[in-house]
Amino acid sequence: MIKKNFLLWLFIFSFITSNAQEEYVKNAVYLELAGNGGLYSVNYERAFSPKFMLRAGFASWSSTELFGESTITTIPVMVNTLFGTGNHRIEGGLGLVLGTEKYKGDGSFFGGDNSKDNILPLTGTAGYRYQKSFGGLIFRAGLTPFLNLKDSEYPDFNFSAGASVGYAF
Repeated sequence: MIKKNFLLWLFIFSFITSNAQEEYVKNAVYLELAGNGGLYSVNYERAFSPKFMLRAGFASWSSTELFGESTITTIPVMVNTLFGTGNHRIEGGLGLVLGTEKYKGDGSFFGGDNSKDNILPLTGTAGYRYQKSFGGLIFRAGLTPFLNLKDSEYPDFNFSAGASVGYAF
């Protein structure tokens, strides 16, 4: 049994690193607007091969409502892959958005109580990515579907579209 598990992990590792001899940039940072993180997010991405990368981001914004203020904080965590060759590629990804929404009422009868709600949607990416293999400017644009995994006031399923600009190094 141990031998089978070892061989399975060896196969997976060799598949991920099979392109290790190719030159590619391993790090990227970018600002995404209206994408997986919500209104915006600042993201760091680490490539493990020319076509496989992990991404984590952060966003926090507030909005004033009629009887209070709402603050939303999100952390998108995703696994992305690239299809095709060259500078213009198709990008697909899957992940979770960890987050909270805090509501602070203004103290009036209509302002309600203060509350905190956790946010946990499953999210994806299907879009276009421009990035040179040796680094530099990144541009991304695509659809970002969300499937709510938690009972909350957010819709069970919805779509957004986002765009990113950043730098790979």
